[in-house]
Amino acid sequence: MNRTVFSSLVGLNASVRSSGGRMKSFRFLIASAAFAFLTTVTCLGQATLGVIAGSVTDNSDAVVLGATVTVQRTEGGEPKVVKTGASGDYRVESLTPGTYTVKVAAGGFSTAELANIVVSASTTTPVNVRLSVGATTETVQVDASAQRVQTETGDLSGVIPTVEIKDLPIASGNPYDLAKTLP
Repeated sequence: MNRTVFSSLVGLNASVRSSGGRMKSFRFLIASAAFAFLTTVTCLGQATLGVIAGSVTDNSDAVVLGATVTVQRTEGGEPKVVKTGASGDYRVESLTPGTYTVKVAAGGFSTAELANIVVSASTTTPVNVRLSVGATTETVQVDASAQRVQTETGDLSGVIPTVEIKDLPIASGNPYDLAKTLP
């Protein structure tokens, strides 16, 4: 965009030259506010948190109502606790990307614990739990370190660790070129 067009669009050049340019200053203020608004709206699409969601059933595939689901980040932090609803479903939102442990407990069932659940930014990680009938002192541990296929939506996202960013031979430094390296 050439300088004359930009100056007349924003009104900056005219408001600096004129001593009583209230209207031109107002145009500059409106243009600045529009720029700030558009920049903010663009940033809202950049989600940095993930979700763990799923259902809790028993051995006969019946839903388990009111089961307590505890999600704890492996690296530490405050656990998030939710209860399953009428359909046996649960959803834990606003999770920082990382590795989590999911523990599910319900009266009359053994406690199930799933470790190494990987949560990525802007994705919903499905974790369906099957509880077995038993004493509440029994705990069934499952290691979920295998990569899961995201089937809820057609979204594709990934997290590139800082170490990989530094090691990649991308001369341009353009983040869009870096995004092209994701599977």
